[in-house]
Amino acid sequence: PNSKLYLDNIQSGGVPSDGIPSIDEPKFISLAEAKSMYIDFDQMFVVTLDDQVYLYPQSILVWHEIVNMSAHNAAVTYCPLTGSCITYEYPDHITTEFGTSGNLLNSNLVMYDRATGSNISQIDGVGLDGALEGYVLNTIPTHWIDFGDAVKLYDNALVLSEQTGYLRNYTRDPYGSYTKEVANSYYTSSGVMFPLLNTPEDISIHEKKPVIGIKGNGVTIALQKSSVTDGDVLHFDLGEEPLTAIYDAAIDNIRIFNGTFTLSDNMLIDANEGQWSLDGSSISSNVNLKSPLYFEVMWFAWYAFYPETEVI
Repeated sequence: PNSKLYLDNIQSGGVPSDGIPSIDEPKFISLAEAKSMYIDFDQMFVVTLDDQVYLYPQSILVWHEIVNMSAHNAAVTYCPLTGSCITYEYPDHITTEFGTSGNLLNSNLVMYDRATGSNISQIDGVGLDGALEGYVLNTIPTHWIDFGDAVKLYDNALVLSEQTGYLRNYTRDPYGSYTKEVANSYYTSSGVMFPLLNTPEDISIHEKKPVIGIKGNGVTIALQKSSVTDGDVLHFDLGEEPLTAIYDAAIDNIRIFNGTFTLSDNMLIDANEGQWSLDGSSISSNVNLKSPLYFEVMWFAWYAFYPETEVI
């Protein structure tokens, strides 16, 4: 990225550094306990860390934005203004945690590395200054999921507890709501709260509409979720790297994998007749599928960082 351009356009979000407190010692409850607290539509983020499935309620992350999972050398990060939840591995050469800087770039969370003080744009995922300037963070696939779908799919999932150590009203979202009944919600209305480096001219995609942002090999792609239909696969290239996107009805969301696969009997099959489940877990070998860097994000925010993006 153009670090100087980004640094010159960082602006205050109206709170000081760590004014939005990260959760540094997260506590978790069982899925059985969570069933009495959440309804089927409640939005969660699901991520697997070292074979353990975790669910992070959007209603908690909207108040904290970062959950440091130090035991797994990673942090779950969420920016409400851009609808982007991304799990980042910590830099492999330091012991650290991430915090909120209080600043924004393209209306997106600017976090900072507590070991070095380096600023990192959440969507771009590259160090902007200090010891981490130019360092590209690795990601772990993270998906939005309804709580009702999560209950059906993950028996042993752990759910982030509201016992965060902070007094917050986790039943109220300061930006509105993702439910269709709420008229004045930031998430669905037009208008962005902070200036952008680039504003999309193509209004055929609503500015707040979620797309799947994919990047690698010097290429960026915005995949419209409607382009991947149930029971089919979408093949495309990220530079010269072939990718396969599928719609996974179990999580009601898109998964993307490196390589070329077909669908058969709810399994992914490659040219050598290898078999994988829809989450990329191996059925016929010991090697799980790998994914490119991808995450769900509001269209305006992806374009603000990557105006040259390809759109599918």
